Amino acid sequence: MTFKEYFLDHKLAMLINIIVYGLLLIIFGKLPLSSSDIVMIMILLLGSNVGIYFYYFLRKAKYLNQINQYIQNLDEKYLLSTLLQVNNTNEEERLYEIFRQMTASYNGEINCLQQKQADYYDYIQMWMHEIKLPISALQLMAENQHLNKYDVEVEIVRLERLLEQSLFYAKSEVVAHDYQIKPCSINEVLQKCLTYNAKELIHYNFQIKLPQNDAIVNTDTEWLRFIINQIIANAIKYRRETKLEFVLEEISNGYTLHIKDFGIGIPAKDLPQIFKKGYVGTNGRKIGQATGFGLYICQQLCRKLLIDLQVTSQLNQFTDVQLIFRNEKTTLIKWQNCHFFVWKIDVLAFYSFL
Repeated sequence: MTFKEYFLDHKLAMLINIIVYGLLLIIFGKLPLSSSDIVMIMILLLGSNVGIYFYYFLRKAKYLNQINQYIQNLDEKYLLSTLLQVNNTNEEERLYEIFRQMTASYNGEINCLQQKQADYYDYIQMWMHEIKLPISALQLMAENQHLNKYDVEVEIVRLERLLEQSLFYAKSEVVAHDYQIKPCSINEVLQKCLTYNAKELIHYNFQIKLPQNDAIVNTDTEWLRFIINQIIANAIKYRRETKLEFVLEEISNGYTLHIKDFGIGIPAKDLPQIFKKGYVGTNGRKIGQATGFGLYICQQLCRKLLIDLQVTSQLNQFTDVQLIFRNEKTTLIKWQNCHFFVWKIDVLAFYSFL
């Protein structure tokens, strides 16, 4: 910092001082003081004032030049506050506290990004391991020339799910709002999800109960479809009784979509942990096909869509996944007949029904 810069920063205060000195000269001229006395007083006042300005200039210049030197020598400039010393003036202490808070905040952001990078690396490792399984199964079928159509389609669907999961995992970790909010029918989304999972549902002879009403809600259709597909896939994976129910419950400020299966259920000790990243739980370890990321991704997407995701379950009884839409613009459409049907083994029958 140069004296010129300091002078320009304090030019208003100096101008006021000059005006005050002018007024003092006028006042002293009317007092019974000799010219030499007036000159002596003005020299003392001016000298003390200039001395004070010069002292604070040197002090501030030294402090700012020290900061500038630290910044130039530091590779990690966010560590500046670790080198600064706490000084006596309130201004310098305030600056030190500001730098300290900035450094703490920046370190927090760096730690968060490093953790996300480590988590993403772990996910990619897990994903690469998981995607090898259907590829290996398809290769084995081709080598043994036992290409059963259903088995091939199951492995292809598994590949599609893993690819889609990786895409939505990346979206769930990004702050950018790249989703498209528009009105959509819940029953239309359900039909697309059931069609997507048709082969497995028909293979295991699932009984499907659809809602007797419909609802129009503003949300992202593709994101909602992925969430429901993940829930259906879990119902198939952890099946016991092959029944799946979809119920729309009207609430005061929206509605709740219940997706209820009658599978093996979730142990009480695992229930509070199911949304944690990478948590597979007791059932996942037994079956050996869990990634621990499905419900975590669903929860992250639901948060972005302002959908409450809740799960209730009883072991060996049922699992009820609830998507709670709190939307004042939600339109509930009631149908007179409850749509209930049992899926047949004949795939063509199912598609003709849709």
